Amino acid sequence: MRSVLIFTSVLFAVVTSSFGQTANVDKPSGGSAVYATYTVKPEYPYFARSRHMHGSGIFQLHIRADGTVSSVDTIQSTGYFELDEVSIGAFSKWRFRAPGRPTKVKLPINFSLSHGGFPRPPLPPPPNRGKVREVHEDLTNR
Repeated sequence: MRSVLIFTSVLFAVVTSSFGQTANVDKPSGGSAVYATYTVKPEYPYFARSRHMHGSGIFQLHIRADGTVSSVDTIQSTGYFELDEVSIGAFSKWRFRAPGRPTKVKLPINFSLSHGGFPRPPLPPPPNRGKVREVHEDLTNR
């Protein structure tokens, strides 16, 4: 039950943090809550969307006593190196209310083409493989 409550609070934190709000991210085993005061939403790169890359991952943030992120570890990969790197880059910029001691927080992330508000990008037209398109004009009616 406790793990469901923690997962729900972390999921809520990720959703609300995308709107730039302060969010309760996790409750470490020590009993004090850790609050995100500055968050950066990971960009869903166009090249990843156009190649239909999607996946969910879990990342662990190591937070210093002053509230800055010292490092980010991949607990569960999204399945794509590019999406993992984008996530790590964004999470490393997060700031937290100073917990007073080093702590760790696990955050889930989901890159989804259908559920994240990211429309499927249009595919580029196929290249003209050396074929010349014939144009027929009727010049008799001019």
